[in-house]
Amino acid sequence: MRFKILYTMKISYNWLKEYINLDISPEELSIVLTDCGLEVEELALWENVRGGLKGIVIGHVTECKKHTDADKLSVTIVDVGSGEPLQIVCGAPNVASGQKVLVATPGTTLYNNEEAWEIKKTKIRGVESSGMICAEDELGLGSSHAGIMVLPDDAPVGKAASEYFDMKQDWVFTIGLTPNRIDAASHIGAARDVAAVLNTRKEKRHTVLLPDLSGFSIDNESNPVEIVVEDTQACPRYSGITISNLKIAPSPKWLADRLSATGMRPINNVVDITNYVMLETGHPLHAFDIKHIKGKKVMVKKFSKPFDFITLDQEKRTMHTEDLMICNSEEGMCIAGVFGGLDSGVTENTEAIFLESAYFNPVSVRKSANRHALKTESSFRFERGVDPSMTIKALKRAAFLLREIAGGTISSPVYDIYPKAFEKAKITITHDFVNRSVGVEIPDDIQIEILKDLDFEILESKNRSITILAPFAKVDVTRPADVVEEILRIYGYNNIPMPAYHKTNLTIGRKLNSHSVQNAFAEMLTGAGFFEILTNSLSSASYYTEKNGFETSANASVVNALSNELNTMRRTLLFTGLESVAHNINRKQADIRFFEFGKTYIRLSSDKTLDVTNKFHEEMKLGLWMSGKVFPLNWKYKEEQCTVYHLKDVLGLILQRAGISEDMLTVAPLENKTFQNGLQYVLKSNGKTLLEAGETSRQVLEQTECRQTVFFAEIAWETLLDFLEKKKVKASEPPKFPEVHRDIALLLDSSVTYDNIRTIVRKQGGRLIKGIKLFDIYEGKNLPEGKKSYAINIILQDADKTLTDRETEAVIETIKQALVKELSAQIR
Repeated sequence: MRFKILYTMKISYNWLKEYINLDISPEELSIVLTDCGLEVEELALWENVRGGLKGIVIGHVTECKKHTDADKLSVTIVDVGSGEPLQIVCGAPNVASGQKVLVATPGTTLYNNEEAWEIKKTKIRGVESSGMICAEDELGLGSSHAGIMVLPDDAPVGKAASEYFDMKQDWVFTIGLTPNRIDAASHIGAARDVAAVLNTRKEKRHTVLLPDLSGFSIDNESNPVEIVVEDTQACPRYSGITISNLKIAPSPKWLADRLSATGMRPINNVVDITNYVMLETGHPLHAFDIKHIKGKKVMVKKFSKPFDFITLDQEKRTMHTEDLMICNSEEGMCIAGVFGGLDSGVTENTEAIFLESAYFNPVSVRKSANRHALKTESSFRFERGVDPSMTIKALKRAAFLLREIAGGTISSPVYDIYPKAFEKAKITITHDFVNRSVGVEIPDDIQIEILKDLDFEILESKNRSITILAPFAKVDVTRPADVVEEILRIYGYNNIPMPAYHKTNLTIGRKLNSHSVQNAFAEMLTGAGFFEILTNSLSSASYYTEKNGFETSANASVVNALSNELNTMRRTLLFTGLESVAHNINRKQADIRFFEFGKTYIRLSSDKTLDVTNKFHEEMKLGLWMSGKVFPLNWKYKEEQCTVYHLKDVLGLILQRAGISEDMLTVAPLENKTFQNGLQYVLKSNGKTLLEAGETSRQVLEQTECRQTVFFAEIAWETLLDFLEKKKVKASEPPKFPEVHRDIALLLDSSVTYDNIRTIVRKQGGRLIKGIKLFDIYEGKNLPEGKKSYAINIILQDADKTLTDRETEAVIETIKQALVKELSAQIR
């Protein structure tokens, strides 16, 4: 896959504790988060300096003299406050007696980007050195390497550097956030879920502590702006305020650390505050330098003609007439909800800003973001639907921080253009419905408590029925089933017991349930050691060329602003599956058993007047990929690599499960450039190709960067289902009479196939043929040129009696004569 389905969000343990009184460890919290649907992919220790300065102490250089064997080296004696002073050889030009310095003692680990090395006792030019006097870049405290880092004279000797510099540690949770959980894309959102879960498990009551906005006030109205929203469909709510007398500077350490821990790079105090509030509340903000708001007018509109616009990343982009823009009186300043413009952003010379807090239509933002291949923290939230009631709260929170940290004064009224207020989803649900859906009895009071903890408003509760209003933040909660999901994920999926057994009815109807059939075959394949994959329906047109045997005119091309490589709908499952195979091989997972159910697409016509269903065709396929060793490393088995015959064994299982026997098929060599040594299986009943299988060609493997042989099969799933629809279910008792086995060895022309042999044997043996197995094939040394040897085992059985030797030999002799006559076989 070339893109991530999940959005990963980082949550800080220390930051989360500001909103909820946590009495559980980070490890326990990771379980709570995962249980309520916020799956923790990683729990990692974060330090504002890598290594936390462990092993670094403050030392006092009591003696410093030149190395006798190196002009640029000095030999120092350093008092580190305990035990014997350390002798350290130092190459810094500024080292001198009397300095207070930072010393890495033996056993300390230092870091240089991704590299790490341990300080050890050593000899440098014949002189023993027991440690290292460090420069600031060697410790991660700065970027200078001009010399060692010299501390003030009052620095206490022997004190740990981590205490002296007040090093910070935090635990950071990386959460795989599914698209429907935009309500949790913030620390307050995560805290709300955690509090709700803990309230179902602990006697102590947990509440979410929100930032106090009661003291908000406007300092003056000396810097007003005019706001005009022309498109209220694309921007249903637009709020803002101006803040003047700002002093742009680096953010205070606590703020910079918070952003760094959660994966954001600190920029300056104003920009950092807008990002901080977004990560806190889930609501994006944007700051405009007032000097660049021409006419002191902010307009939210679309332009009638395309125009060029330079964004913050200094890229020139052509704006579409459907792109919503934030403009001044003359020009665009920002792509609404997506990305700011280069000229209107905050710089070190900014003195006053207009702070925007808005609700933009999710569809409008998503289309603009896709159109310009821009995916930002802001667009991620807006295109999934932020809380429209949060605009003013987020605005006031940011204004508080700007006044406190950047010295700003609030210099305008709070502007709020909100012509038509949103209405919350009103849902009525019964407690019995919840219990039936979940499968266990959840007490009524617990159900109500969970909903209250998640900010649902209880309008009415009587006769075990409740009517509620869903919070704006939960944009996906609109039906009773959605409410059940909210209750269940907080109550805990792990609290739903697994039944000791299941009851089911077996029914056979005329119409197959294709989903059930698909599940049955999927279970069979997983039982055979296969793993199911899901790959992208979008693929690269470079795969579907004449070199690989495809007519390019049949490609279903698409315009994909997010990726130039994913520019056509796949015509086979082969290539996207091979990308997954290569991905695993590159990560040392070389023994592959993959299957996928997926659709393929082809263009039937380029006629623009035709309906889309007549221009394109889609078809469901089942793909199988095998590569690497047959068995994992084991004392019991010899190491054996997969071959095409291992793939054929699996195909045999599928055909057997579908009730398709060999005599129902015609098997022929496959002329397809994506295969070498391929086979084509065709149903005799209707002439439709059922499957294609074989070894993937060298050129295809090179194109997908697969570095080992891969065997692939693609089954026409709809053809298989058609067969199953018409298949008659028959039952018969096990045969009472024994089977008889006979072997025949044949010398044949190389052009003769096993299918030719099998057809003749079944024709001549008739109802007595129970099975045919090919157990040996040879071509090469000691055989005439153009010849090959087959050895087959024929199984005969009569359902009504035991076959005599005479009857058996008569059938075998008839088969031999037919093979000689029709295939010019030599019986060996």
